[in-house]
Amino acid sequence: MNEWISVADRLPEGKEDVLCVAFWHEAWQTMVGWYSDLVGEWRIITPVGEKVPGGVAFWMPLPEPPKGVKQ
Repeated sequence: MNEWISVADRLPEGKEDVLCVAFWHEAWQTMVGWYSDLVGEWRIITPVGEKVPGGVAFWMPLPEPPKGVKQ
């Protein structure tokens, strides 16, 4: 079972898409993002492209896609 991981405890592997709790537009939100270990910076995926959030507090791996869904 997936559980939220504090960024104080551990960071995701470099450039791996994850769910993250990020500060964006004056509120904490759950978003898809990734951490660049090369520059030590988070990026979140928004409708207008990748952006640097005001902060990230927690993250977890993305869940597996549903079984039986055709691509």
